[in-house]
Amino acid sequence: MPYPWECRDCRWLNPEDSKWGEFYCEYNHYYVKAGSPSCRHFEKVSRAEAGCYLTTAMCEIMNYDDDCITLNTLRDFRDNYMKNNSECLPLLNDYDVVGPIICDKLKKDDNNIMIAHVMLTEFIIPAIDCIKNNYFDDAICIYKDMTIKLMEHYDLDTSNLACMKDTIFNKTRKREIVLR
Repeated sequence: MPYPWECRDCRWLNPEDSKWGEFYCEYNHYYVKAGSPSCRHFEKVSRAEAGCYLTTAMCEIMNYDDDCITLNTLRDFRDNYMKNNSECLPLLNDYDVVGPIICDKLKKDDNNIMIAHVMLTEFIIPAIDCIKNNYFDDAICIYKDMTIKLMEHYDLDTSNLACMKDTIFNKTRKREIVLR
């Protein structure tokens, strides 16, 4: 019987090695979905170890409080809307896998202040405006754009992301953002 955890929380999952929308398990030597129930070889990766690139940009780089209205709005949207919408679950799974990688690269980036500022002004604030006006699909599109731009900036493979696939969300925001 599997443990009540998911592969995305396991140290053996290699988020940089993906095929067919699955990620390589370095313990079992095969690909698994990030949201799969864990096996008996599960080893928990703590949230602090994993990292969140939004929190890193806002708190560590731009010196916002972790309990600021900006992050709390995004967390509330994630917890009360996205987690309760089955169409959003693949996006949340993507974030759990690529978020720590982007977080690590952002921390080490010599231009992280400029990148965090672009994230805030071009993505985070517009997404929050959409959330406040109940334009949830637009907020999700903005988030997806930000994730893709950051992954491209850090030369990460975006081909297996759920946000690269067509979803029910209307793509009404088509603005080119350059992070370099």
